[in-house]
Amino acid sequence: MNAIRWIAAAMVAIFTLGFAQARAMARPATLIPDIPLATSPVQERLTALGVNAAGRYLAVWDVDAGSGNFDVWGQFIALSGQKLGDPFPIANSDKPEFAARVAYNPQDDEFLVVYEYGYATDDHDIRGQRVDGDSPTLVGGPLAVGVTTGDERAPDVAYLPAASQYLVAYALDGDIWARRIARRGRGDDGGDFLGDEFPVVADPLSTESGPVVAAATHENFFLIAYVYAFSQEDDDVMAQRVRGEDATEGPILGEAFALAASSERENAPALAYSPQARAFIALWQNALPFNEDVRGRWIDAGNLSNQPCFGPAFDVAADAVALERSPQVAVDSSTGQVMATLAYAPRPDAWHRLALVQLNRDPQAATPVLQPPNLLPERNGHVLAPRIQLAAGRSAFFLGYTIQWGTRSDADMDAYLHLADHWRVMLPMIWQ
Repeated sequence: MNAIRWIAAAMVAIFTLGFAQARAMARPATLIPDIPLATSPVQERLTALGVNAAGRYLAVWDVDAGSGNFDVWGQFIALSGQKLGDPFPIANSDKPEFAARVAYNPQDDEFLVVYEYGYATDDHDIRGQRVDGDSPTLVGGPLAVGVTTGDERAPDVAYLPAASQYLVAYALDGDIWARRIARRGRGDDGGDFLGDEFPVVADPLSTESGPVVAAATHENFFLIAYVYAFSQEDDDVMAQRVRGEDATEGPILGEAFALAASSERENAPALAYSPQARAFIALWQNALPFNEDVRGRWIDAGNLSNQPCFGPAFDVAADAVALERSPQVAVDSSTGQVMATLAYAPRPDAWHRLALVQLNRDPQAATPVLQPPNLLPERNGHVLAPRIQLAAGRSAFFLGYTIQWGTRSDADMDAYLHLADHWRVMLPMIWQ
């Protein structure tokens, strides 16, 4: 009888502990306060997050060096929140360098940081810089990725291990172009590049801009999503596949297809690949009169037709009054976990704050959003350009953002990280 009572008491204690843990896990998905990266009196804007195989992050931001000359800086940081070493310059010439993006190459434990280089006011180029995957060490010199008399802007980059190469996508005079970068010393003639720049989308009747790129690691190709100006008041989001390696058929794989093509303004695409789902997840901003929403759609990576999407688009954050903008999405390559972030203002006259959303990892699930926007505390400034990156197989991850302290164009801007844990979002569902 005593043994039965002891077992019953133990079960009650376990249930009570589990209920308490569930209540604790229901708190906002925040582990520690904001981690300041760059908070000097000059403008600093977070632009990219990368993570290596060991779970160490590389945060990248722009720094105003004076007279409009921005430089690109980086900082390594552990998932404990500890900064690893000092901030270091990645690109800091006497010309403006900014708008950096980053991709990680696990085969060489290397990051590639690509950025805009302001050669002249109306002539920007795209450059790249290799960075050691575990230390603030630049590997080689700047790479001239896209350097013409045209105006190259807004780069993005992804790495495809099966092809042992990066693909850098960018806008060039209203078209989308790209270039392949090899592993160091394995390009043409032992150099850095595989072939020259090539057009991805060049529609003479429209303007294309804002490309983002992701790599289908199982299917061995890249996908580029971009903004297509259907008319002056109607932007759409389109996508185009690029072969993992050049072939006699050329670099383009299949036809371009629409992700969002309504009569509304759809722009600011974000893109990630899930190796578990064998699919891409795409998000974008939907601009309505007096309102902004974020929508999403899954893309079957194995379907090479011009209609590869799993069902219709779905709402990620679509409050009738709130403004939701600037989405970013990331997938845990080990577990398939999908998390998104965006900037959220409850009404037009409020500050934008950072929001975190958990999406269903199953592209065909009836409920595509598992947890709606989880709002972080409001600050006395606007959260701009949030970033997210998941470390494979780890529940903790970093969000990054820029905060603008005021509404003037010359207002001070600082770069921050926020350490979160997706188990704090997931576990309440397990206990229900």
